[in-house]
Amino acid sequence: MIRVEVRFAGLPRTETGLKAETLELAPDITLERLVEQLNRSYSWEIGRGGSHFVLLNQQSLRRERWSETRLQDGDSVLVISAIAGG
Repeated sequence: MIRVEVRFAGLPRTETGLKAETLELAPDITLERLVEQLNRSYSWEIGRGGSHFVLLNQQSLRRERWSETRLQDGDSVLVISAIAGG
């Protein structure tokens, strides 16, 4: 098992009531699988045109790379919402 910290900012933080949570995951999990898990857990639409975005270790990854990006023990994933204003 690996441990990955998932942090929440903006609307995701309000929606979950959490600043962060640490998940124990299978060692071969990809970012795409984690996002699918989060979508199921919180009824989100990350990666499906929703307003939530994901950063891995403070880096933005193109959606096409999620399926090939394997998570490592100690990784940090940030789920944040788009902010509009003007």
